[in-house]
Amino acid sequence: MAMNQSTPFGPYTLHEMLGEGGFSQVYRAQDRQRRETVAVKLLHPAVTATEEGRQRFLREVEAARRLRYRHIVPVYAAGINDGRAFLAMRLMRGGTLAQRLAAGRPLDNVAAAQVMRHTARALDYARGYGIIHRDVKPSNIFYAEAHGSSHVCLGDFGLAKVRGLATVTRPDQVIGSVYYMSPEQVRGLANTTEQSDVYSLGVVLYQMLTGRVPFAGQSQASVLHAIVNSPPPSPRRYNSRISPEVERVVLRALSKDPARRFATAGELAAAFQAALPDGRVARRPGGRLPGSRRKEAGLPTHRRPEFWVAVLGVLAFILLILYLAG
Repeated sequence: MAMNQSTPFGPYTLHEMLGEGGFSQVYRAQDRQRRETVAVKLLHPAVTATEEGRQRFLREVEAARRLRYRHIVPVYAAGINDGRAFLAMRLMRGGTLAQRLAAGRPLDNVAAAQVMRHTARALDYARGYGIIHRDVKPSNIFYAEAHGSSHVCLGDFGLAKVRGLATVTRPDQVIGSVYYMSPEQVRGLANTTEQSDVYSLGVVLYQMLTGRVPFAGQSQASVLHAIVNSPPPSPRRYNSRISPEVERVVLRALSKDPARRFATAGELAAAFQAALPDGRVARRPGGRLPGSRRKEAGLPTHRRPEFWVAVLGVLAFILLILYLAG
């Protein structure tokens, strides 16, 4: 579909293209019903022309239906219009992590910790609903900005493995983005688990700290071979400011054996924050660790509202007894 400066598309008016990948194009658009600016993702016609492509679209729609969470890009609507499958979602005005890494320079610890903390929350939340992302990479990590603060959201569940839906991945099929694929994904294993997402998040962490991915080569084949067979280069080789403790966390996340990695993305994020040189959890204003994560990172947890209701009830009872006794 050729897009003019303003092209009607169902209830949307499509404006400039924000990005394009192998499966889709994303446009800034005006939702005339919601009266707000959104992002509309249009799948290429060739994708939904096959049964596999249609199933992948349904998986992304199902993932969007199940997942309503602060750190996951909200999807407002999905369907088919003029023969094109689409998803309408929140416009992430802060751009992507890929854009911030494009210069090839490392992020500071505070920025890296925010990405790890928020992306890990998204992955662990999705896992709780039976969803493994399988395509964690900087271009799928977005910044939401509002009222002078920002937080990170994970998006694009088009390659997700969704519990309850039949897999469309053949046992020997390789899926994912080359530089961020786990060894088991390279081998074409259809039964990838959350440890594959942990590995990919480890690659993202490596890139944030060094400005480059651990495995780069002249061809996709050489990169895939290195992912399976070569140890990752020491992150400190590319950034001497990385502490030995942080390096150990990164290299554990990139273990070839899934069983040797962190059990969850949240464990990886907590270990990274605990290993920071100053011994403190790096945080920007505007984001808190949930109680379990704060406990893992050595921070005090905060009580739920019902806890304080119970405390106030006990205090009121004690005051009543004292009043009657007086």
